[in-house]
Amino acid sequence: MKIITIHTNKFKSRAISIVLPLPLNEKTTDYNLIASIIKRGCLKYPSSKEICKHLEELYGAVFEIIITKKGEKLLINFYIQFIDNKYALYNEDILNEVIKFLYEIIYNTIIENEEFKNEYFIQEKENLKTLINSRIDNKDEYVIERAAELCTEGEPYEIFEHGDITLLNSIENKKLASLWLDTINSYELFMVSCGNMDKNILEDLVNKYFDKKNTKQVSEDIIISKKYIFKEKFEKLKVNQGKICLCYRTNINIKNGDYYALSVMNSIIGGGTHSKLFKEVREKNSLAYYIYSFVEKYKGLLFVTAGIEFESYDNVKKIITDQIISISIGDISDCEIENSKKKIISDLKSAADSQIGIMDYVSSLRAYDVNDDISNVICGIENVSKDRIIKASENLFLGSSYFLINN
Repeated sequence: MKIITIHTNKFKSRAISIVLPLPLNEKTTDYNLIASIIKRGCLKYPSSKEICKHLEELYGAVFEIIITKKGEKLLINFYIQFIDNKYALYNEDILNEVIKFLYEIIYNTIIENEEFKNEYFIQEKENLKTLINSRIDNKDEYVIERAAELCTEGEPYEIFEHGDITLLNSIENKKLASLWLDTINSYELFMVSCGNMDKNILEDLVNKYFDKKNTKQVSEDIIISKKYIFKEKFEKLKVNQGKICLCYRTNINIKNGDYYALSVMNSIIGGGTHSKLFKEVREKNSLAYYIYSFVEKYKGLLFVTAGIEFESYDNVKKIITDQIISISIGDISDCEIENSKKKIISDLKSAADSQIGIMDYVSSLRAYDVNDDISNVICGIENVSKDRIIKASENLFLGSSYFLINN
């Protein structure tokens, strides 16, 4: 298992993530259900109560299994935060116990008669069904997800990161257990650690418990449609304000193209109160309750989303389009560039102030075999020129527009 260490004395606690990168495909629903089941218990700690008790014995360690969609990969992250050994009252080797615990959770799952514990299977299936159905409750996020799905229709990225209800209903316990055993005995995991830890000691512990030499990796290819067709959809829901999201293909991602220039361009467009869209749409024309943009750097998509009056759709869409065109023709001031860089760098430094934030950032990059860390990215952002920003903007193609209106 590869180990990426983020050595720092900034935090009193230590943290470890074991990351399992998987392809984003029709098994996404299965993996969400698996993650929920294995968090309920393993052979050594067969219930949530037993797991909580053990975590308390580890001085209140915090354990979580987090599933995220990053581009066309699904990352299962086994995250645990715990105290440094030097703070243990009776000289316990907390680090050793943590690594052993993660091994138990991942590899010693409760499987009886080739099935997961049926009680957990049934309960977590219902919980996942509730989670999938609840996606519509957060309208701000929902409109972004739907715009992305519309833009990337037919590509893996259109898959919702928590899965599909129809597929969930068809999942069988025995096949699910078999999938997990095959996965953990095939796909390569890696570890990210953050805190005051010696890499040599970590390697010894990993070799002691994680002796499996899995080699199966997820393809690095990022699928980009060559059919550039704009799609527009209006959906009627019970909403107090209209929700618009435009999804652009950038033809730039973390592996290919000038990602740093794309980041600065995005910040100029809608990365904060300094941005063109905030000033034009919200301040100057009072057409939005909120408006911002962001980049999904693994797939290479740029989203612009806003809360607006129902009748303002055409005006807001036109202003967004005009502002993006203005960047492509060089209508960018030095002040805009400087403020945009400052905002990005400030956000990156804020991420570095959180163990889970910095580990998520680094582990997502490593899943795509990108070796940047936050300091490298800051340096890259600082060196972006106006010409590079203009060039990055020339690659934008509006793939979809999604609008939620009141029914």
